[in-house]
Amino acid sequence: MIEAIDLSKRYSNGKLALDALNLRVAAGEIYCLLGAKGAGKTTAIDLFLGFAEPTAGKARIAGVDVAREPLKAKAQVAYLADTTTFYRRLTPLQNLDFFARLGGPAPSQPSGLRDGPARGRPYRSPRSGSASRSSAPAARASWASRRP
Repeated sequence: MIEAIDLSKRYSNGKLALDALNLRVAAGEIYCLLGAKGAGKTTAIDLFLGFAEPTAGKARIAGVDVAREPLKAKAQVAYLADTTTFYRRLTPLQNLDFFARLGGPAPSQPSGLRDGPARGRPYRSPRSGSASRSSAPAARASWASRRP
């Protein structure tokens, strides 16, 4: 579960980026932050991930206060930015495995994706039915697949 309690962020230049956000998303729920540019969506995510410190209020992940116990809170989440750059000589699965290992294995999870559900089988697209190029280097992926 993630929870924001009167979560606010004011930057040193005086700009109020987030004003008393109150939010509770239970485990298993999917929640979407929608709003105009500058509404505070990215700031809220930054506060939950510990990338910024709140001016007021609390951000909690699985009951853990992000500001007080940032490492314990971060152990509960995964984050993949929309501008992530992949290593072009690695396959897509190798890229995912690399980034998954950066956070260390979860206590009850395999150490890498090669041991997980993929098990070296090609992924078949539900739309086209064609096999993916999961074994080809990322450099050979289409432009849209590697868009930073």
